[in-house]
Amino acid sequence: MKRLPMAVMAVLMLSLWSCEMFNGSNEDRRDSIAQPIDTTAIAEASDEIVVKGEAVDGSRRNIYVQVGDSTYSFELSPGVNVQWQIGDTLTVRYKPTEEGDSVIEVTNANA
Repeated sequence: MKRLPMAVMAVLMLSLWSCEMFNGSNEDRRDSIAQPIDTTAIAEASDEIVVKGEAVDGSRRNIYVQVGDSTYSFELSPGVNVQWQIGDTLTVRYKPTEEGDSVIEVTNANA
């Protein structure tokens, strides 16, 4: 008779242990809830970015703009039109998206 409560306790403990294994422990859940979310990356991704530099290459729908040692490549959407030549100073206003950069406006300081 004394063995029956021990067997029930063992089964109960085993079932609780298996639930924690598949669902994660309470400690893991507390850690994930307690840690703050980094909203900096989210805010940067939702804000517009402006790049000003020299046009170094491109075509009718693509522009390569050099800013210091970095070269940026932009694909222009059909609604964005700008006249430019290599060597012109361009200001590109764009918004990063999951599908790639969405160019909002390109202005030419030499026009």
